[in-house]
Amino acid sequence: MDVNDFKSFYNTFNSVFPNNIAFANIKEDEDTPVKFRTSEIIFIGSKNKIEINKEKLKENFDKLKTKEYLDAIKLGSIDNILHLLLFTNEEMKDYAEEARLITDNNPILEFSTSRKVLYQAPEEVINDIEVFLKSG
Repeated sequence: MDVNDFKSFYNTFNSVFPNNIAFANIKEDEDTPVKFRTSEIIFIGSKNKIEINKEKLKENFDKLKTKEYLDAIKLGSIDNILHLLLFTNEEMKDYAEEARLITDNNPILEFSTSRKVLYQAPEEVINDIEVFLKSG
């Protein structure tokens, strides 16, 4: 997606799920042999307020029976997971309010993604988000 498509996506997602948070799949400062920039964003959306209660998250995380799998991908603690938090809807207020909504009558991504299938520049979207967050 380019920045305009992402803004349309985010504006649409936010209109349905006004409470949302987004996580990166990886960040450059992670302890890995090769440094990668974020290339995917994972969204969690809700109509209800999303509260990040670190103590409650840690309590629930410690009960997981499959933690060894998360350890293998460097997500073995709540701190590792929260490190990947990119933003909350409060931080992104007004980010994409001017972007067109994606609807059945306005299927923006249906056509733009197929036209840009070879255009892979996720850093443009990440840079745009970072600039916006720093300006707020």
